[in-house]
Amino acid sequence: MKGGNTMSFSIFLNDVEYVAKKPKAKIYKKLMKLQRGKDTFTIDNEETLDQVYELLADAIGHPEVTPERIQEELDADQLLPCIEQAVAWIHGVFNSVDLGER
Repeated sequence: MKGGNTMSFSIFLNDVEYVAKKPKAKIYKKLMKLQRGKDTFTIDNEETLDQVYELLADAIGHPEVTPERIQEELDADQLLPCIEQAVAWIHGVFNSVDLGER
């Protein structure tokens, strides 16, 4: 990424790597909704899992990467590492904004 932030996020679907584009502001709101009221992030129901697939697809930002495709093609052992990577990337992007001191 530009601006000195070298953190990136990518996902592999059927052995093709998709690297996340610059995130849109709405992604942070979706992440906050997933983390609301939780000390640790857990996928404890189907609705949360669907929200995770949507968050990952939005984070990647490629039209060919959809929640449905992630659900069908992401290797199961890569789901949690992928989520961790996406969350760190999203937080990194939003925490790197320099608003200056007042």
